Amino acid sequence: MKVIKAICFTLCLTLYSFSHLLITAQEQVAEQITEQVIDQVIEQATEQVVEPVDLSIEGKFVWADLYSNDIASSIDFYTKTFGWSVIKIGDKNDVYYLFMSDDKAVAGVIDRPAEQEGAVEALWIGSIGVQNIQQVVDSAKSEGSTVLMNPSNFDLFGTRAVIADPRGSIFSLLDIGSINPDNKKHLSDRWGWAQLFSINPKKASGFYYSVFDYKINKGEPPRMKSIYILYSHDTAQAGIAKLPSNYEQRDHWINFIEVDNVKDTITKATENGAKLISDLKEDQRLAVIVDPNGAFLGLKSKSLAKTPENNPEQK
Repeated sequence: MKVIKAICFTLCLTLYSFSHLLITAQEQVAEQITEQVIDQVIEQATEQVVEPVDLSIEGKFVWADLYSNDIASSIDFYTKTFGWSVIKIGDKNDVYYLFMSDDKAVAGVIDRPAEQEGAVEALWIGSIGVQNIQQVVDSAKSEGSTVLMNPSNFDLFGTRAVIADPRGSIFSLLDIGSINPDNKKHLSDRWGWAQLFSINPKKASGFYYSVFDYKINKGEPPRMKSIYILYSHDTAQAGIAKLPSNYEQRDHWINFIEVDNVKDTITKATENGAKLISDLKEDQRLAVIVDPNGAFLGLKSKSLAKTPENNPEQK
């Protein structure tokens, strides 16, 4: 644990400053995702979600950070709900927290000052694993993205960057080839599936295809015609669904973490103040909750994935 504390100190300095940029870009996420859309996404995604894979797989969501303006409340909720422990790195205003499970780092927690009235109090930002981070950053910029944090090296995570895609959805990049092998064993592999809610799923799928070279399958019509599944290495990694037109139009990612039992986790989460925004069907392997501070989080259990078929229309 001393190793993790030491190598995370530099990370917290940069990410603390970066958290200020997120307030405007994500301020109304809780008002944009409806229960009906969540249910449609879960119905389509349930048969796609894969087992956690090695962190060396490109295109996989390999890490996530929780940005919160009430650190104590967020830590209280996640430790009680998931049984995680916490490591604090840094002091005063330059603090980074690690959620730990079975001696592995699960996620980071970063202070997010509530400087804007009406801003959502907390949000999760997921990191996509890549092999050449500068090349991906350049590609994303050429496709209209905004670079919020240029590639920066951190001992625990390797080289990391933060991007806002052309429709405003924020995600991170993690150069998995740069992770120190001695540190990789300290990282959890519980992150895997992610869902983007987009004002234009077709254009969004085109962006992520161009930047990450995902293979893309479209959902079955008529109900799922606006849902796209993104594949890399023949496994489903993420989905894109339509954001209702009567909501403030800004794209948002929801990240999913693997749990032993989705139903049991929902029970604990709601007991600790979370809201369930998708119905839990008997055989369902995914669900979405909103934590007490407004951060959306997906829950997933283990399942097998289908092999994608090429979709020339989307390419």
